[in-house]
Amino acid sequence: MCLAVASGTVEAQEEADAILHTFLQNTGWAPTDTMEVAGALKYTQYDFFKRLALQMIAKRSGGSTDTSCDHEYTDWTALARFLSDFAA
Repeated sequence: MCLAVASGTVEAQEEADAILHTFLQNTGWAPTDTMEVAGALKYTQYDFFKRLALQMIAKRSGGSTDTSCDHEYTDWTALARFLSDFAA
């Protein structure tokens, strides 16, 4: 999961693609299909330092910096569709 996926910019998509490529290369795994998933910012579950670091990253990438609540960026419908197709 990568919050870069949620930003929607070309640069962020390239970053997410590079992370996926590196992962596949390092593991030797060669799936027929892949999907990059944005994930969530669970500010309420982080300690002070992790919350601060993720808040700064979110600010740079256009994500929410409101640490009083959690923020879900996963497109669950698209993920369910992908997993259904992948399993078939």
